Amino acid sequence: MKITIRFDQIDIAENASYREIYRVMSDAVRENWPGMTSVSSEHQRLAQQQAAASATRQLARTVAARRAR
Repeated sequence: MKITIRFDQIDIAENASYREIYRVMSDAVRENWPGMTSVSSEHQRLAQQQAAASATRQLARTVAARRAR
């Protein structure tokens, strides 16, 4: 399953922890997840968790790079 979700804006503090970033990304993924009747809810839940974790890693790297400047 491949889904692309784009976020225009995510509000987090510059010193946000990984846990805080994950919470924000998880909420954003859940809110923007497309309804998919052909895929089981369990499979969708797992895919949402994987998407949130991947997005969190990417955003955490970006935040860390900005802190290093």
